[in-house]
Amino acid sequence: MLPRSLVEIRCFPELLDALNRAQERSEEASRQLVEFIEEQAGEEDLLAEAKNDKDKVTQKLVNARLAQLKKTTAGPDELAVLNRCLALIKAEASAKKR
Repeated sequence: MLPRSLVEIRCFPELLDALNRAQERSEEASRQLVEFIEEQAGEEDLLAEAKNDKDKVTQKLVNARLAQLKKTTAGPDELAVLNRCLALIKAEASAKKR
């Protein structure tokens, strides 16, 4: 019986490469999101209102905060941070689907 890894390498090299690239894109998107959230933490945590009880930023909470800010005069900094975070969340979700 041949090991699975040898069969994959020998018979499906293109598919294996595509899977590896997809995994790398997914990991990179996740890393960028985590780094962005960590950069925002601190005194002026502009993502504080978009975090749940477990201190995790979610797409639902970001969208809710953006909707809330559209009804008021929000600072451009918070809007920019929330929009960037939303873009990173969507990029991560898209990369994981592939």
